[in-house]
Amino acid sequence: MPTNFFVLQLNFRVLLCVCFLFSLGSTFAQLPNHTFYVLENENGFIPKRINNENVLDKLNPFNRINRQLYLDFQTLFFVKNNEYFSNIEPGETYFGYQFYPTIVWKPFKNSDFRLKGGLYLQKNFGDIGFANHQVTFTLDYQYKHTRFVLGTLYGGLEHRLIEPLYRFERGLYDRIENGFQITHLSKRFFADIWINWRQTVNAKSNRQEILEPGLSLYYYLSGNKESSFSIKAIAQMTNQHKGGSSVGLPLVNHTNNALGFDFTLGNINHIRWTFQPYLLHALDHSIELQQPYKDGMGIYLNGGFYYKHFTFITSYWKGWEYFSSLGTPLFNSFNYDNYYTLERERELIFFRFIYSKPLINNNLNLDLRIEPLYEISAKKFQHSMGIYFIYRIGV
Repeated sequence: MPTNFFVLQLNFRVLLCVCFLFSLGSTFAQLPNHTFYVLENENGFIPKRINNENVLDKLNPFNRINRQLYLDFQTLFFVKNNEYFSNIEPGETYFGYQFYPTIVWKPFKNSDFRLKGGLYLQKNFGDIGFANHQVTFTLDYQYKHTRFVLGTLYGGLEHRLIEPLYRFERGLYDRIENGFQITHLSKRFFADIWINWRQTVNAKSNRQEILEPGLSLYYYLSGNKESSFSIKAIAQMTNQHKGGSSVGLPLVNHTNNALGFDFTLGNINHIRWTFQPYLLHALDHSIELQQPYKDGMGIYLNGGFYYKHFTFITSYWKGWEYFSSLGTPLFNSFNYDNYYTLERERELIFFRFIYSKPLINNNLNLDLRIEPLYEISAKKFQHSMGIYFIYRIGV
């Protein structure tokens, strides 16, 4: 990394984007993925049962169904077309559905201890059979605003990570995570700490163990999400570890960190405005470097507004030797499938149009996204489009 990083790289174009984003203002610490959340919805939308009883509470979002045995039914139909012409991330289309029924049992009537068992099925259209099928099991205990989870996690987009740390499409093809998790959600503080044990070591097949711990925090320094003005501090971390002493493959250890703020000005003519600056760092602390760069940096700026069911967000990215094995490949400075495809500096501008609306008694939800982007270094436009139907119900 150059020693005069901040002096030379924060040029006029970056400052111009900052001013532009301040003039717009997003109402979320990331893209507005609240439609996909099970635990909580940052936009105030609350899934309901057929009899209109609230399943999720605004302040404490964890399931409060009083019955000891019930069915939690989740289905996602999706189509996402990435029309990318970049050597870093080529285009790809995701088209299919996820079917995820779960039986929830509360063995103790006056306790917030739950046992959950389910079947997850992933179907990608155009392929024969299911792309993924897993039996899931979770031990879930809640104490006040804190939840302890062992087994299948509330993972994927529920971690609320920004795109350079966690790829949105992983919620479409890599949703299930297993391991241990602690979450906390109160009026001013959110915390999610987890370990996803992706793969166990197998010396006979020369397969490494893969562990993916992570951390997602935000704290309201001023106000809260219901205030007309608020300031929120954000800290996030992801790590991927590939190892195993009995396997003759090199150890790999990648860590990504992000620090940022969310400045929100809300309820002006029913419009909420915010600006979110982030500073990111990537570090490969493997014993032997297996990729082009040892460490990298990035600046990520989000600005936009939310009006009823519509959201418009502009995002600016400037990266120097940045990489993330779990994040969106567009932000990386090299292609993970071909290390010889390099772009030491990456500069992108995104324009995101999102429409999210609950339908049919709030059990069926529509999420529509149109996301053109401009790759400044290549001087070309690219785009992606997505349509999602999410159905959730507790019976």
